Amino acid sequence: MFKVGSNTKIFETDWNIIIGLGVKCNTMWIQKRADCRYTSSPFDNMETTCGLIQSADLLKNEFADYWETKSDWSLNQYPGSKGIRNNKYFELYYPHFEESWFSDFMNRGQFKEWNRRGNLELTDSIYNGFKKVFGKRQQRLISILKEKNNVLFLRVDSEPSQAKITYQNNQQKHIDYFMDTLTNAYPNSKIGFLYYFINTPKYKRKFESSDFVYFDECPFNDYKNMWDYVVPKLKEVKVKPREEVTGI
Repeated sequence: MFKVGSNTKIFETDWNIIIGLGVKCNTMWIQKRADCRYTSSPFDNMETTCGLIQSADLLKNEFADYWETKSDWSLNQYPGSKGIRNNKYFELYYPHFEESWFSDFMNRGQFKEWNRRGNLELTDSIYNGFKKVFGKRQQRLISILKEKNNVLFLRVDSEPSQAKITYQNNQQKHIDYFMDTLTNAYPNSKIGFLYYFINTPKYKRKFESSDFVYFDECPFNDYKNMWDYVVPKLKEVKVKPREEVTGI
């Protein structure tokens, strides 16, 4: 178990890099506004609200079985978008596609035709483009973790409609599991975890911060001002220049 302390060292540590860990792509945009996003994360476009345990397992195993076969993957139609998930890691999924991911395999017109509502065929072009983009992001993060870096994972609650599943899947035990798994799997790096969370009147959580884990409860429960609260807080984190990140 990582050491529990009364005062966190998150804000006095010189971090090499901050890695977004969801719960949605809101974290990516928050990092951009706070000028602390050095590279794309494999979790940038991923829905991870229910998948913190599976995220830790994937990182521990270096995404070894993530791309074994196309048949592990399935497409889903969501309101206004199409998404994809690996069924072996069912709690993690990508709720939309970006045209730029597939530019090496199809043109804009071909992507628009494929992306039209109702077409749920996972073509080779879609699968290979998706695998190329996110496989690269995954292996870059593994390379960073294997080197001697101070790596801070950032997690931010996102939507009021997900208050219940956020409460169920983002408890102290889930963060403890993530930290224990990562610190044991990557002993060369110093791992930190920064979580900006929201409690609602119905779903309240209690956390205990530690030396390298810090929980910050946002002083509201309507989610409307999340970015305005988190961005200036995130700017208080000390991050070294990008050139000092090893393995990027």
